[in-house]
Amino acid sequence: MNIINLFKNKLDRILSKKSIIIFAVVVIPIMIGIAVIFSTKAPSKETIAFLSNNVQNTPVDSRYDVQVVHKKPTTADLVLGKYVAIVEEKNSGNYEVTTLKSEEDKKIIENFFKSGKIAKDYKGEDEIRALLA
Repeated sequence: MNIINLFKNKLDRILSKKSIIIFAVVVIPIMIGIAVIFSTKAPSKETIAFLSNNVQNTPVDSRYDVQVVHKKPTTADLVLGKYVAIVEEKNSGNYEVTTLKSEEDKKIIENFFKSGKIAKDYKGEDEIRALLA
């Protein structure tokens, strides 16, 4: 019997304080909604490090941000997500691609540097994950 009286007393006290009810019913769901909206990450351009002395050979695509570097970035830059790939220009138009992505993406990046374009329907791993989320 004491427990029922205790809950009754707590309920009476909460009903007398309207600010608690407003906070619980209105403000908390709004805050949860805002958190969900801001937690979704829009797919951004993937950055590729291009190790080359010739800046004119840099391909351009809206899905990739190609940065020409003169010193090879470390593997830690790949792991930390600073770059998605490191492309080294070898002799006579050959490229060596170092990436943590799949072999398919590695070949697509290599073909991107050889031909200068990517298929329109190509979606990177990050874009596929964004669609699934």
